[in-house]
Amino acid sequence: MIKLNKDDQCGIKMNAEELVRRISRGENLHTEFKENVENPESLAKSIVCFANTDGGQIIVGVSRNGEIIGVKDLDYLERLVDDVAFNGCEPPVTVVVETVEVEGKKIVLVINVRSGLALTFIPSLIGPSG
Repeated sequence: MIKLNKDDQCGIKMNAEELVRRISRGENLHTEFKENVENPESLAKSIVCFANTDGGQIIVGVSRNGEIIGVKDLDYLERLVDDVAFNGCEPPVTVVVETVEVEGKKIVLVINVRSGLALTFIPSLIGPSG
């Protein structure tokens, strides 16, 4: 996992205004909203879907209808994303994680998934016969 914060100068950091604009367009083939990540398998499925297509963004802390809720335990979520992307996907998927502060108080986690070079799958969902 590559982690970006407000001091990074990589040129891909999303600011609050861009995030709000992205959310206002709703979910689509390249954007998925999640209020929270309570199920690692659900996160793995989202990561794999984006890695096997053109890539996309999973925006955590936003309801399905686009309401910005924010995340509660940022450190836990960042560790979970790293673990799922590296250990829950085969081959492991490199994700870029950003934190964006909205309205001066709500933190939203943006998981950027790039299109993968190889077909990615979730090993735990493959049966014993392969």
